[in-house]
Amino acid sequence: RANRRERFGSDPPDESIALGGELQFEVGSIHDFDRLAAHHYRAGRPATITQVHRAVFHPTNEIAAPILAGVLVVSHPPLDARARRRALGDRYGDLPAGMRGRALNREVRTISRVVVDPRFRGLGVAARLVRRALARADTPCTEAFATMGRLHPFFERAGMQRFDPPPKPAAVTFNAVLRAVNINPALIAARALLEMPPRHPPPAHRATVERAMRR
Repeated sequence: RANRRERFGSDPPDESIALGGELQFEVGSIHDFDRLAAHHYRAGRPATITQVHRAVFHPTNEIAAPILAGVLVVSHPPLDARARRRALGDRYGDLPAGMRGRALNREVRTISRVVVDPRFRGLGVAARLVRRALARADTPCTEAFATMGRLHPFFERAGMQRFDPPPKPAAVTFNAVLRAVNINPALIAARALLEMPPRHPPPAHRATVERAMRR
């Protein structure tokens, strides 16, 4: 099972794959993550590691070396997570810390890293890695906390269900201040993700926005 090969099927090929080859999904190691870690937005390894899955592209040309296309890391779950309460209620939140940790480690795993080589992005590699991890999970529940999940919903494409955490009170207040001075908070977030400077508020409202940012 660990060496099962999966072809691209209906996924749109890019130039490198059009040259010929196939993906192999298999058990990996944390050293595979180290090789692609520079392409992930979070620096360093996760605190714990229980499973690693990888995707390797094998060119049809036997002379060419295989390419590590993507890596997924599974970890023990964090003790507290606001989004988890949305999904599972107070199943763990009302337990003492020690009992909560043992229950979580027994019943939950967290997909802590998913990283794909830029040459293989847009081909469904991340979703396939997630599906593989879900199929081989050793706990009843698997979770993932996706900072950019709205922009890259590959967890949902793999069959997971999204639960948005409740907004923090400070964020609600800040967004209200922005709207009061005719600035759309969603546009600011989108520009930040695209590394574009947000539109500055008019001088008359600048102090109001700056006060809200300091709260």
